[in-house]
Formats: sequence, C-alpha cells, structure tokens
Amino acid sequence: MKRGIWIASLSCFLVGAACITIGLIKGGRLGFRVDLKNHKIITADSKDVIRFNQKVDKFDKIKLDLSVIDVTIEEGDDFRVAYMLEKDLKPEIEVKDGTLYVSGKKSDTFNINFSVGFENLGDDVNTMKITVPKGTKIEKGEFHTSTGDIIMSDVDIYGLNITGSVGDISLKNETINDLFIRVSTGEVELDNIKTVSLDIETSTGDVRLENLDVDSGNVRTSTGEINGSFARKLEDYSLDVSSSIGDISVNGTETEKHYSSKGNNDFSFSTSTGDITLNFSK
Repeated sequence: MKRGIWIASLSCFLVGAACITIGLIKGGRLGFRVDLKNHKIITADSKDVIRFNQKVDKFDKIKLDLSVIDVTIEEGDDFRVAYMLEKDLKPEIEVKDGTLYVSGKKSDTFNINFSVGFENLGDDVNTMKITVPKGTKIEKGEFHTSTGDIIMSDVDIYGLNITGSVGDISLKNETINDLFIRVSTGEVELDNIKTVSLDIETSTGDVRLENLDVDSGNVRTSTGEINGSFARKLEDYSLDVSSSIGDISVNGTETEKHYSSKGNNDFSFSTSTGDITLNFSK
C-alpha cells in the first residue's frame, strides 16, 4: 500500500516538474495548453494560434454561441471584435440587421491548461473581446458557451440571457431590464447591477451579488454559497430564503434552513448545500 502511494506521489511530482520545465523552455509563460489529442503544446506565439482585430458594423443586439472561449464585452472606442484563438476554433462573425452574430466551432480536442506563475501572454489564448462605443444601448443579448467565461462591464443592455455548461459569469456596472442566467458549473458574480427582473440558477457554483438594485428575483444553486449586498432596504422585499445544509444570515440575523419576511417585491434564494448571507441597506 505504502509503495503504491510512494509511486503515485513520485509520478505526480515528475509530471509537475516536466510541466514547469516545458514552461521554462517555452519562455516562462504564464500558461500553456497541452492538446492531448494532437500531442502538442499551445502557447500565445504558437503557429496554431490566430489573431483577429477588426471593426464591425454598428449593432444593437448580440448573439453568441461559442465553445472553449473566454469572452469579454466592454465599452470601447468603436464596434469591434478581437480574438486570439487556436485556429481550429476560428468563429464566424457577421453583423446582420443590427445583430452581431458570433458562432464558434465545437472543440473536439481535450486540453489541459497549466499555469507556472510567469509573466507573459500564455493564458490569453482562446479569448475574445467585443467592444461597443460609450452610450450604446444594446437591446438584447443571447450568450451561450459550452466551456468558457463571460465577462461584461459598462454596457447597458435591455434584456440578457446567458446559458453555459462550464464557466464563470461576471457582470459589472450594468443596467439590465431582464437578466436570466443558467450555468451548470461555474460562479456567478454581479457587481453594481441595476435590473428589474433577475433569475439565476447554477448546479455547482457560488453566487455573489454586490450592490444589487433589483425589483424582484430568484436565485438558486444546488451546491454553492450565495452572498449578497443590496442597494434597497430589507422592508422592500418579501423574502423566501432556504438552505437544506447550511446557515442563513439576513442583516446579521442568523437562522437555519429557512428565513422569510414581508414586503412589496418577491425575492427568493435557495441552495441545497451552502450558506446564504444577505445584507440590505439600512
């Protein structure tokens, strides 16, 4: 038994050492990818990586369907799409009838990502950035990603629907009328968001809400913590808060399993496994 553990530990050490050595040989990059299917290492300067940075026609709707790509949407100088991707993931980009369509190929490779703590552009591979000019009002956004993060900041959007299998969602400084998020595995983070209707559901992952200004909403996670701070007072909401396994704290009042209050706007929070901590404006 001990011999087996020793051999396994040694094997893990050798694999780790080999990965760090590869990183150093490759110039000490922050990260690199190992494509197990095609037996190759992918870095920012690899011949298998393509770059794109181009202005596009004006749009007021966005529809994304991507895989293995982290997407950032933010304010910029113009309507633009830029990316650095493995060439097999090259997407189709089109603006038609005021809608930006970005559709990517599904990856049929299995990659392992490594980070060795050096400074370079290694983990910018498989990233995309979409910018819109200041003051642009996006009417509707539909974002779907199989594997990848979605980050959006400083863009006003009327309706936003996000679905994902694996990846984190981060929204900051947004005014959104209707916000719908479904993530199987990943964290959801909303920072300084103003919305009328909020609907969030994750299977595995924490939900963090910071300075949220919302009329009504529903936040659910099967396994994960829910932490929220709100711009409005507790008295503004009819709360229904439940956690099967975990503690509940509302404005410092702690309880187990369930908490409720009366107010004008309905808001529910639930998790099967995890703590729920909610703080409202005094």
